Amino acid sequence: IMTTPDLGGKEAFWDILGFHVTQTNYAYQVIPVLVAVWLLANLEKFFHKKLPSAVDFTFTPLLSVMITGFLTFTVIGPVMLVVSDAITNAIVWLYNTTGAFGMGLFGGTYSLIVMTGLHQSFPAIETQLLSAYNNNGTGFGDYIFVVASMANVAQGAATLAVYFLTKNAKTKGLSSSAAVSAFLGITEPALFGVNLKYKFPFFCALAGSAIGAFVAGLTHVIAVSLGAAGF
Repeated sequence: IMTTPDLGGKEAFWDILGFHVTQTNYAYQVIPVLVAVWLLANLEKFFHKKLPSAVDFTFTPLLSVMITGFLTFTVIGPVMLVVSDAITNAIVWLYNTTGAFGMGLFGGTYSLIVMTGLHQSFPAIETQLLSAYNNNGTGFGDYIFVVASMANVAQGAATLAVYFLTKNAKTKGLSSSAAVSAFLGITEPALFGVNLKYKFPFFCALAGSAIGAFVAGLTHVIAVSLGAAGF
């Protein structure tokens, strides 16, 4: 429901039980969707426990979806949209105000953001940055993509170090494939399969990412198009 293209956007409304509800499309939002899914899962568990088995099969999904849908468009969506916009504005402010130091800080925390899945909201920001830079010649270009590349390569390098240092054949096999994946822009196998397991490689990768992003900020490295955030 949250991402259907038939939604009318901020200019269209529903009148539900006296509420004037905006038909906002959340196709490019992550935080509202995460909160809505969390609510749906908990409501389903609640109704499974409370409803008798005779009506559980029919009314548990019905009530869960109806309540979640209503609360999503009336409360969760608008509130979490403000939170998402605040995160976006904070990232833009960080770079505009602190430059290379901001990029270093962003680089040092980027992998933590990846762990939550919130990095999926960045392409929407990057598209705006690229549009302003390529079409109007304004702005600083896409610095988020540069930070993502630094973080991904750093995680890949840490995983590759594990490959050379470990004597466990299974760990060698996992770390070799995960390192290649990270170098190509997909860090989840390296993050969750290797680096977080051993902890020290993960923190080394955070430090390497921060240093790389800081140097990129000093030399004003930007991206002018989107692609695989790796080598």
